[in-house]
Amino acid sequence: MIKGRNAKGTKPLKLTALDARSVTFQRVDRTVHTRSIDRTLGTTEVIKAVLHGEKQHVQFCFCGEIPVTDRADLGLHELDPVE
Repeated sequence: MIKGRNAKGTKPLKLTALDARSVTFQRVDRTVHTRSIDRTLGTTEVIKAVLHGEKQHVQFCFCGEIPVTDRADLGLHELDPVE
């Protein structure tokens, strides 16, 4: 159980919060799997856990929206539907 307090009883201010994160990956045999870890500092930590624990080669993919403010920066304006 994590209390969220240090030995003095105050909340740590300089540490990043630990959150649950997931990564979806594909094995060589084309099966898709998701690895989730409850308390991590970042997605990199989950990716390292997958690479360390898998016996086969794996491939990571990006699923979802691209986090950019302007889609034209990436040349994605051509993919927008025509109105």
